[in-house]
Amino acid sequence: MTAAQAPDPAGVPLVERTVPRMLARSAALDPDRPFVVTRERTWSHTDAHRIVATLAAAFTDRGIGQGSRVAVMMPTSPRHVWLLLALAHLRAVPVALNPDASGEVLRYFVADSECVLGVVDQERAAAFATAAGPDGPPAIVLPPGADDLGELGSAGPGPLDPGAASFSDTFVVLYTSGSTGMPKATAVTHAQVITCGAVFTDRLGLGPADRLYTCLPLFHINATAYSLSGALVSGASLALGPHFSATTFWDDVADLGATEVNAMGSMVRILQSRPPRPAERAHRVRTMFVAPLPPDAVELSERFGLDFATCYAQTEWLPSSMTRPGEGYGRPGATGPVLPWTEVRIVGDDDRPLPAGQTGEIILRPRDPYTTFQGYLGKPQETVDAWRNLWFHTGDLGDIGPDGWLHYRGRRKDVIRRRGENIPATVVEDLLAGHPDIAEVAAVSVPAHISEEEIFAFVVPGAGAALTTADVEAHAHAVLPRYMVPSYLALVPDLPRTATNKIAKVELTERARAAVEGTGDPADAPTRTSAADRVVVPAAE
Repeated sequence: MTAAQAPDPAGVPLVERTVPRMLARSAALDPDRPFVVTRERTWSHTDAHRIVATLAAAFTDRGIGQGSRVAVMMPTSPRHVWLLLALAHLRAVPVALNPDASGEVLRYFVADSECVLGVVDQERAAAFATAAGPDGPPAIVLPPGADDLGELGSAGPGPLDPGAASFSDTFVVLYTSGSTGMPKATAVTHAQVITCGAVFTDRLGLGPADRLYTCLPLFHINATAYSLSGALVSGASLALGPHFSATTFWDDVADLGATEVNAMGSMVRILQSRPPRPAERAHRVRTMFVAPLPPDAVELSERFGLDFATCYAQTEWLPSSMTRPGEGYGRPGATGPVLPWTEVRIVGDDDRPLPAGQTGEIILRPRDPYTTFQGYLGKPQETVDAWRNLWFHTGDLGDIGPDGWLHYRGRRKDVIRRRGENIPATVVEDLLAGHPDIAEVAAVSVPAHISEEEIFAFVVPGAGAALTTADVEAHAHAVLPRYMVPSYLALVPDLPRTATNKIAKVELTERARAAVEGTGDPADAPTRTSAADRVVVPAAE
């Protein structure tokens, strides 16, 4: 199938795939129906238009316009949505930052993104100001509970032109982790976000009567390109929770009237671990969209009274495959049939295609222009490397079966998946190694009881240093965001090496897992840190 033959997902032509156009189209169905819903309040499309128009005017007064990058640092909330929509109408670019970022990582985000302004909540104002420094961007600090953002101030609502933005414009910058170095700033286009929402709408059968619930962070692709974009494309309303709580989850989705929920695999495992109760089925939810599919999806579907759906996608990419609700149960790694908007190949180390059914790296090409990321900002070499031989290399392993279904088989990258975050091991290693008494660090993953993976750090003290794991943990809390602090620390005299003098991560991973299970070498016995006790995702009560 050529690019010209690729159908328009949800009937949305490529040139129409912008956030302002989809907002206007959804509002035209009925301006007074709900658009954003929380436990505290409901905002109609009319409300949204007023808030977004007022915000756009306020940003214009501050000199924000086409191409301006504005850092947004706050939890999932209606005001985060209003900021994204207002900046989109100005062709400005929000840079969505993890609100838990701090220290060196936050300093890197602020400098690397080249943002000219920050918009942060009061709780994060001091951290942002420290990261920006005296010569960095100023910040607008929002007081608690300011969901209408009237305090930004302006002469009032200005005109909104739904046709101002182009499908090729960058809609948002999201940071994504690679196998080396700090996370990369990924330029996500309007076309990519709306195509994601359109495919989501098509495959899940969404429409104006639906209510899409998410408590996932808007600095990740999921909440932005599936929940928010899905609501815009389908005409559904968007229900928001500030964070995931296993205690209140089912009450939240029921009280907010959700018919579809987006979740992470770790959230499902947490909910599964709780004692069954009537609230698990006292809701209107038809579909829970989650990656990966739970291995016991049949049993959980019956227990929770809903169907599961999943996909294969990345921050850089639209969904390459997606199941319909109820498909793929009992098929390990199944992500659905390859969809017509992406070319997918499975290749070996030399980039040559492998036979059907054989596992190799998943590489991708779009069929429509601007429907995938437009590069890593400020990192041309990394962009070229990712696109070698004119295919995007995902760093993931998979295979395509005879029925055309794509199966995910794991990662090639040195990345630890923890509580919804992709954490480059090299960042943990480099920042921990900044301690004067630490000679070397190797970070690997170990299975978590509930929340995906945990970080196990092998630490080699410097010569003659009287280093303790308590010293290392204190240093970790000082230099790393809390989601990067290792759960396990082991002091070792040296690290194993490969024949090419690289750290033998495979061997260390096996040693770490044995140590956690209590079956390994006593010399590797770790100290369990306070980070290991945090089991809720992505933020907890």
